[in-house]
Amino acid sequence: GLRPSASGSGEQCYVHASGDERPCLSKQEIGEYLGEPDDFNKAVMAEWLRMDNYSGLGFDDALRMFLAGFKLPGEAQKIDRFMEAFSAEYFRANPDVFNEQDTAYTLAFSVIMLNTDHFNPRCASSLAGRKTDFGMPLCNPAFSHSHRQLTPCVY
Repeated sequence: GLRPSASGSGEQCYVHASGDERPCLSKQEIGEYLGEPDDFNKAVMAEWLRMDNYSGLGFDDALRMFLAGFKLPGEAQKIDRFMEAFSAEYFRANPDVFNEQDTAYTLAFSVIMLNTDHFNPRCASSLAGRKTDFGMPLCNPAFSHSHRQLTPCVY
């Protein structure tokens, strides 16, 4: 379960279910570990995703639930692995939302890019004020729902 970190930083960390005094893992450490390219780390991420039930959840709520358990690393390749794993599990749990898993992946990665663009002061151009530009890559036949229905949820 979660408990306050012993470092006094105010950060929460995960501890063993027995509650013993093993060292805890920070959300950043979990994100770094799950994002590694090794097959074992990918299998752990797949199990991590199965801890939550995304069935019947809106895409944005499911993505928030997934991202709440760790800090997403800044490395693009790791983010790609997270979004690939999430989209596979979301597609499995909600087969009627998207016609293809790749569409869920595109939307998930787009949401991360939009948030990075909006909250990172180092981003030169901003999609934040251009909702129509954000929705354009999502306008394809693979969506069961129109991008106009999904864009307000994630924008």
